[in-house]
Amino acid sequence: MRKIRRIFIHHSASDWGSSWEIDNWHRFDNGWDEIGYHFVIVNGAYKPNQIGTKLAKFLSGQIECGRPLDKTPSQARGFNKGSIGICLIHKDGEYKDRQLRSLKALVLKLMDEFNLDETAVFGHYEVDTKKKECPGIDMDKFRNELYLARRLIHQFKKRETEGEK
Repeated sequence: MRKIRRIFIHHSASDWGSSWEIDNWHRFDNGWDEIGYHFVIVNGAYKPNQIGTKLAKFLSGQIECGRPLDKTPSQARGFNKGSIGICLIHKDGEYKDRQLRSLKALVLKLMDEFNLDETAVFGHYEVDTKKKECPGIDMDKFRNELYLARRLIHQFKKRETEGEK
């Protein structure tokens, strides 16, 4: 497994999509061999007439797998080595609450798995000034939320451990 040092968050710059569609965009528009991101978090909006609206709303916040984690992503030029890429489907407007909850849960899981803290989590705009809207999240606020959630998780784990003694 690769040594992971950073997690990058992006948006798709599209109103709808999925890992399958981003994979096609990256292959056919960019000439890549596969999707550049490891994970895609959908917003429940799909290409018109592609999926029923009831099912699409249910899928909002679903985490889809993209590029395998053992492969270097193609998502933050100069920072791909040792990183994980997560893409939220979004263009204009607000993210769905389900997407943001899924994002936080996924990032916390990855932080735990790869022994990272919140300072290892970045928005694309923080390393590429041309991408000032990507991912459209206040990253300082998001990192603070990760810090607080992680502290809470550690407190619960500590109580469980102490209760076992």
